[in-house]
Amino acid sequence: MGMKTGFYYFTWLFRYFIVYLVLHTICTFIITSQFTRLPFYVIFVLLVLFDLVLIIQNFFIQVFLTRAKIGVVIALLFFTIQYVLSFLATNSDNPTASVNLAISIIPHAAFALALKTIVYA
Repeated sequence: MGMKTGFYYFTWLFRYFIVYLVLHTICTFIITSQFTRLPFYVIFVLLVLFDLVLIIQNFFIQVFLTRAKIGVVIALLFFTIQYVLSFLATNSDNPTASVNLAISIIPHAAFALALKTIVYA
């Protein structure tokens, strides 16, 4: 007899959240030691929220698939497309506010725009 579906997904969410929490604590200490004017919590919350979005996207992709190998291929393709779109949008010379708003739906682009804003500030 296996776990109920809700408990199964919660344990995976909890496991990855704890791993990312430890990694982001270390990364945030490194980043804030280099950028002394940035508060610790700003970088930490930004990194944790980005990873939560990625974990939830993985769960979303998993809903539609039953085989793990196909899921890995589709997830990699999905994230690669998101990265390419975010790279194209964030590297344009003079993006308008509406372009930035539209591209912010993609988590990678939103993360890049947030970091660019933090560095400029």
